[in-house]
Amino acid sequence: ETQKVFDHVSIDGTWIVPSISTEMFCGLDEINVLKNVLALSNPQVQDTVFIQGGIYIVRALNNDDKCLKVSDNTFLVINGEIRLEANDYERYALLYIEGDNIQIEGDGMIVCDRNTHTGTTGEWGMGVIISNGRNVTISGLNISDCWGDCIYINNNSKNIIINNCKLNSGRRQGISIIDVNDLVIRNSTIKNIGGTNPQYAINLEPNREDYVDNVLIQDVVIEDCVGGISTYGKKKGRPDTQIGRVEITNCFIRTLEKIPLRLRTCKEIVVINNRIH
Repeated sequence: ETQKVFDHVSIDGTWIVPSISTEMFCGLDEINVLKNVLALSNPQVQDTVFIQGGIYIVRALNNDDKCLKVSDNTFLVINGEIRLEANDYERYALLYIEGDNIQIEGDGMIVCDRNTHTGTTGEWGMGVIISNGRNVTISGLNISDCWGDCIYINNNSKNIIINNCKLNSGRRQGISIIDVNDLVIRNSTIKNIGGTNPQYAINLEPNREDYVDNVLIQDVVIEDCVGGISTYGKKKGRPDTQIGRVEITNCFIRTLEKIPLRLRTCKEIVVINNRIH
């Protein structure tokens, strides 16, 4: 049985604790207690972090706050419900993933503040950001109610897998694919995306200096989103196409307003056995 070790303390410095659990902490109902839990992880060590069942409240402390950071060599199991406290910031990341060899799984929930947000501007409040992530897997999570996107992937990420996830009620998009090579999205459901443009379940739209290549979207159900899947790989002032190969297979797409499949400026795109309603 895991014993309580930390009683209302702030974690700082460098630790070597290969197995970390919320059960090691008192005061789990305190705001931002998960910052201390994750602060025990060490990118130089293969850590396993367990967030057990329960509700955990996270507070963004400033605009563009990366609230909960997950770094190299972390196996994170989320079985609880992580809720973002209402704020008025234009941008945030509830879960910020950066580094190598990161695996996140569990049947837990990540719930942002779309329904309670106190501001009116901005569209970049993200449930999960993967930034310069390499060998990252996210499996089994429910991500919902984001002021911006449920998942945002950028900054030269590589070998990313999103599997068996449920994304719901993102105000801007379900998944934004900005800068990545080797991305698989499979066996997932994306619903109720809409509120501010572009409003797509999955949008491949690299910024001017970015590139997207080798993307597989497979066995994904898209329902009641304003738009389905969109690719747009050419920015003004750049003569070259910024999206390489994309494959979309065995997906179900039902949208509310925009084109279910809006595919432009890819070097190679393969569409197989999809159902569109």
